[in-house]
Amino acid sequence: TRIADVRAGAVVKIEGTVKAVGSYAGGFKFAVDDGSGSLALALPEKTYKDVSGLAGLRAGARVRAYGPTEIFNGELELQPLEAKAVTVLESGSASNAVTAINAIGLGAVGQTVTIAGEIIGTDAFEQGARLTVDDGTGLMTVLLWNTVLTYVPDAQKLAVGQTIRATGRVDEYKGALEIVPQIGFDVEVK
Repeated sequence: TRIADVRAGAVVKIEGTVKAVGSYAGGFKFAVDDGSGSLALALPEKTYKDVSGLAGLRAGARVRAYGPTEIFNGELELQPLEAKAVTVLESGSASNAVTAINAIGLGAVGQTVTIAGEIIGTDAFEQGARLTVDDGTGLMTVLLWNTVLTYVPDAQKLAVGQTIRATGRVDEYKGALEIVPQIGFDVEVK
């Protein structure tokens, strides 16, 4: 089905390219575009964790998905009922371009960037962890919600002195900028 033709309440099969990735308390969302339009592919964690080729399900991936659609918070979503209803046809890949921390300003809020540097501080809290990263040009907090942290390869190695690469959305919290990865595979321990 062309995404432009998808209506709420229908059961559809779509195929397209993941243009953006987001996470929420109980799972993940992927904006899938087939050239005719865009649709949110909503995967609760219980479905997401069993998708075949999970590490490739990121921006740039080509996917096919099947399931019912509905409007949630004003957005049309495809909500597959099981992991096998989602097929990663072609894996997406991590961004190659690394941005210097001192080049990230308020104008970058809402954008996705990649940083790389050494972890100089960690702060675990009930809903996740904050890492302070130093790339030699400045410091940045990388905020990892538990939903995302669960899927970080080698997450147990996220410690002071370790070098990481993180891709995420730039957010502002209490006057400070932070990088918020939307999927665990966007955090690499070097």
